[in-house]
Formats: sequence, C-alpha cells, structure tokens
Amino acid sequence: MNLTSMVHLDMFRKKGGVTCIQVARILQQYLDDQLDEGAAAQVADHLDECRRCGLDAESYREVKVALASRSRPPSPEQVERLTSFVTGLISEGNH
Repeated sequence: MNLTSMVHLDMFRKKGGVTCIQVARILQQYLDDQLDEGAAAQVADHLDECRRCGLDAESYREVKVALASRSRPPSPEQVERLTSFVTGLISEGNH
C-alpha cells in the first residue's frame, strides 16, 4: 500500500467521533460558530486528534483573520485565488 492510499483510508477513520470527510463538510460552520454545542465538541475533538484537519482549520483561521484585518475589500484576483484554494481543500476531503 502506498502513502496516498494510506492517507485516503485514514480520512475514513473516526477521530474524535467523526471522520475527516465529515469535518471537511462542516469546518467553515465550526469556525464561524454556527454549529450546535454537540457538533462543535465533536469537531474540536477531531481537530485535536487529526493533524491534517487541524492544519486545514488553522489555514482557514489565518485567511479569515487576514481578510478581516483588511481596510479594503480583496481584489477579484485575490478572491479567485482564495476560492481555488478552498475548493482544492474541499476536493481533497472528498476523495
């Protein structure tokens, strides 16, 4: 089994009660404090146990802080790059 297969299989293992794929689908809601207490606790537990998802969450947080600190809206090019980045993260989580 190669590393890619191992990473793919690992995404289906539960960490903190949920899989990486489940977390990827609701990560943005979690970071925006839009989940109920139980779901938020499960995501938090998963992020504590899963390095990959934890890094994804940290990337989202950094982007959110950077965008919030801007005095002017991002350019269309910046929005496109960010959209591509997020789309790539989501598609990785769905494989």
